[in-house]
Amino acid sequence: MDKKTTIIIGIIVLVIIVLVVLYFTLFQKQETIVPVVNETEAACAASGGVVVTASCCASSTDFPNTCVIGACGCSAENSKDTKVCLCPENACFDGTACAAFEEIIPNELPVEENDTEEGI
Repeated sequence: MDKKTTIIIGIIVLVIIVLVVLYFTLFQKQETIVPVVNETEAACAASGGVVVTASCCASSTDFPNTCVIGACGCSAENSKDTKVCLCPENACFDGTACAAFEEIIPNELPVEENDTEEGI
């Protein structure tokens, strides 16, 4: 190959790389930061969270409890854009504020009074 052909192939490869990067950074659906406008949003922000939109189950309401599994775990065809509180690392939104996982998940599971060795 001569120098001119090598330069043309290099430019084509560079253009393809730029197009791929643009596709994955600009055209993919991303969470959108939403300005704070109500009490739940203010509580989210005050506890260290950020209000964003995310794809959650069609039956869920805005600001679902993200400390439990389920609200945002549906397939794409059964989901809709929903406002959620994106909490800092190791925290989840309990419906009123961001809470540390340690506050939500105790070290030991509670035992109900009716649970005895005879009843198990």
